[in-house]
Amino acid sequence: MNIKQKKNSAFMFLFGIFISSIGSTSFIIGLMAFPLKMGISAAIIGAAIGTGRVTGVLVNFFGGPIGDKVNPRKLILIGELGALLSSMAILTTSIHLANDNYLLFVVAIGLRSVFTGIQSASIQKIGKIFDDEIGLSGQFAKYLNKATFGSI
Repeated sequence: MNIKQKKNSAFMFLFGIFISSIGSTSFIIGLMAFPLKMGISAAIIGAAIGTGRVTGVLVNFFGGPIGDKVNPRKLILIGELGALLSSMAILTTSIHLANDNYLLFVVAIGLRSVFTGIQSASIQKIGKIFDDEIGLSGQFAKYLNKATFGSI
């Protein structure tokens, strides 16, 4: 692969991360807005958001050394598929929240955070690989932060 192809691959990687971060951001905004509209208490919404944040931090902290030993592309694929399935579980449980199905809703949000936490370390690792291959001297991390608004 020549340098132009590597730069194109790096651009597509950043673009994909940008699109994914838009989805993650809109998920958090929707998580705060829609349950309130449905009459769910702020305490349940706070528990769901808190579960998501704490789970993500724990996965990054404890899963980082494991992620260093596994192919980052495989982890991103597993993370994307897991996040998709857990997002579908969130949608399914949120439809039935009127039946006091809060625990499954909060667990689904925690699972989604596990999968997005798995992704974030792999994204940084692939960014480092691109940085070394293209010869950007550490500039790729700066572009990666701009593409994701620091959200990963």
